[in-house]
Amino acid sequence: MEEILGFIGAGRVGSGLAFAFHRKGIPISAIIDVDLDRARACARSCRAAHFGDSIEDMDPESSMILMAVPDHEVEAMAEGPLLQNVKRPGQILAHTSGVLTADILSSFRGGNRFVCSLHPCTSIIEGSRLELEGVPFAIEGDTDGCRRLERLIRYSGGQPFFISKNEKIRYHLACTLVSNYMVSLAAVADDVIGGTESIGGIRRFLPLMEQTIKNIEAAGIDPALTGPIIRGDVQTVKTHIDSLSHFDALYKDAYIALGRITLDIAARQGLGELKIRLLKELLRYP
Repeated sequence: MEEILGFIGAGRVGSGLAFAFHRKGIPISAIIDVDLDRARACARSCRAAHFGDSIEDMDPESSMILMAVPDHEVEAMAEGPLLQNVKRPGQILAHTSGVLTADILSSFRGGNRFVCSLHPCTSIIEGSRLELEGVPFAIEGDTDGCRRLERLIRYSGGQPFFISKNEKIRYHLACTLVSNYMVSLAAVADDVIGGTESIGGIRRFLPLMEQTIKNIEAAGIDPALTGPIIRGDVQTVKTHIDSLSHFDALYKDAYIALGRITLDIAARQGLGELKIRLLKELLRYP
């Protein structure tokens, strides 16, 4: 692989990607981070020759510069004078934001340089070891740069796919719903369980969560639905709602809102009209 990667940002995403690419044999030339100790540690782990706390420390020989910084820092950094100093023909500048488009980096274009966005569709937590095998990567931006990023990801075992800039917000919204809000739902379930010794906490339900994902993968969303609403079990749903009166009001609101969406799926799956009407009354349909 002829690409040489430089990283701006050595947080969870930046350090995770740098080390993962390093393990795949991709040379990492430089790690830049405002936290010099963090840059040094990341550079050491992926054997980068250069590190520092200023973009001036970026190795200009990097053929791809990946910016793994918070969204609000991307535009200011891309337009800053220091980044202009590391330009060279053929370079790609790509940010890892899931919601911003490549156009935010447009001042870097010109002179056979390309701007892109590259978002790993995965969850990276502190201290985790990112594995690239099978990870989807959303790629958007200049065609020639995107093709090179596609080759990089395929070489590393990932699954690149191209999206348009008009799709990025919806794409990132979907990421948030299926990942971040799954954690939020787990937090609600854990609170409802209440740390009871016999149940054993949220870990008891991880196999159920995993099996549900497998069912969606195997059969699709609608056929994967199980539970009281698809069965038309009105009394059970009422019992759930009544039980939630002992918790934060947001929990009941969330149950009812999700219940309405679930009822729509159940209706598509053939739930009878009487059951639908009774459940609508419970779920506060207008």
